[in-house]
Amino acid sequence: MKDTLHHILIYLMAFAMLGLFLYTVGMRFFYPYDLEWMEGGGLLHGYRVLHGQSLYPYPSEEFIPFIYPPLYYWALAAVAWCTELNYPAGRIISIIGALLSTGALIRALRVEQTSWAIACCGAALFLSSYEDTGAFLDIVRADGMLLALMTWSMVWVREGRIRLGALCLAMAFAAKHNAAIMGFPLALWLWRYKGWQVGLKFGLWSALPALLFVGVMQWSSQGLFLTYLLEVPAHHPFVLWRLTWLANYEIASALLIFSMLGLLLFGMKIYQTNSSLERVLGWLGLIMVAGLLLFSESLKGPLHMIPIEGVKPSMVAKNALGFILISLVLFLFGIGRRIRLSENQMFWFVCGVTAWVFSGIMRAHHGGFSNVLLPGMWSHALFCGLIAHVFWQKKGYGKTIVLCCLAGQLYLGSWTPSTLIPSQKDTAAGDRLIARLKKIDRPVFSPHSPWYPVMAGHPPSAHLIAIWDIDHQGGPFQSSVQSIELAIEQQKFGAILLSNSKVDYGRKKFYRKRESIRYESKSVFVPKKGWKVRPRYLYFPK
Repeated sequence: MKDTLHHILIYLMAFAMLGLFLYTVGMRFFYPYDLEWMEGGGLLHGYRVLHGQSLYPYPSEEFIPFIYPPLYYWALAAVAWCTELNYPAGRIISIIGALLSTGALIRALRVEQTSWAIACCGAALFLSSYEDTGAFLDIVRADGMLLALMTWSMVWVREGRIRLGALCLAMAFAAKHNAAIMGFPLALWLWRYKGWQVGLKFGLWSALPALLFVGVMQWSSQGLFLTYLLEVPAHHPFVLWRLTWLANYEIASALLIFSMLGLLLFGMKIYQTNSSLERVLGWLGLIMVAGLLLFSESLKGPLHMIPIEGVKPSMVAKNALGFILISLVLFLFGIGRRIRLSENQMFWFVCGVTAWVFSGIMRAHHGGFSNVLLPGMWSHALFCGLIAHVFWQKKGYGKTIVLCCLAGQLYLGSWTPSTLIPSQKDTAAGDRLIARLKKIDRPVFSPHSPWYPVMAGHPPSAHLIAIWDIDHQGGPFQSSVQSIELAIEQQKFGAILLSNSKVDYGRKKFYRKRESIRYESKSVFVPKKGWKVRPRYLYFPK
């Protein structure tokens, strides 16, 4: 009877978190404007697919592609062909991807012989990270699709469905090419535990479709596909402390209670397998890691005082935290070398650590937002489920510990839906803006929100993030920014719609501010996540 009550309580908490997630995304689904400032850019890609135009042309004032593969945009165009090209057409793909990813987490835990209650516990923990990862699981972005394909590829490989898992990873590569990194742990694990023939089989079934896809894309884009995917981002800055500290802190602290429970479990394993000295050193390292997670803001003060010429104190502190954390992790790996993992445990360990590092690398890329943490957050939720499984099986208070930790974590991870759901005032403000843009009789250049002019009947224009992507010293398309400057100099646009006065490209010389967009308050018509920019000024030709 007591065990039944424990199971019921977990199910109730898990379904409560699922209900919060579904309510939030359901209330956002039909909002006809940007939930996040890059949503409109995704719709521009779908627009080009529907109109038979190349997704990877030379940059121009009309269109510059994002530095991602096209699978999501093809899916968006397919949905839009059946309905219409709008925000819900892109969001439905992401929501399905989010639910499939949650299903993959449940399946992964069930494969490892956990109970349905613990599987639902892991799924609830993953959904609780929705706001921590930027609330990107339901917007017009490729993240939901990528995560679904990546996670199911791992699950199917773990189940022995090698071809299906390999093809799924190839599709994930076509959604976001960075997914290729997951092929390495999968192939190596298969090679080590299933034999080189199985590892080679996976490699061929994943790599050959991916290479064929790249070849077709290179041919159809006259060689520009890989230029956008590889050469353009190669000239972007890389922020090291985001890899060593920020991403790790964000992922671990999002599920902080279970992170601490995991450190406790690791300490118990060290106590069982190591010598007395190693036990002391291991527990000391664990306490220091816990201290970093709990008191990082307090620690930054003394670290600011480390004098390094030419480096800002804040950057000294951030890099110092990263150096300390990575040093402690490597030290603990050394201490834990006596802990033997089973074949199944090793699979999720190598895949999870790779996904975690993958998130850190993307976070360190210039402009990397918290949505890139999704693979690492999924793997951490899986680890949390496996940790909960260990305690759940312990006699005595094991189940009570899991229930208390889950209740506390879901409480900390929950969010206030009203902060993420647009209001009627937001919709009314957008309607007034579109009505104003319809009165302009020539194209409108709107780099912050390029889909709004299209909604008003104007042709598309380039998205600002895509312009920034190519506008880096030594980049392959840096000179192409001149096409935008030339279009502004020739006053090809009837107006320029901006969210701030910083964007120039010749605008200050050839256009003058004539009109400010008025809103009821500072919070109306502001994107709910990401860069919170809204249209504010209309500039007209001098």
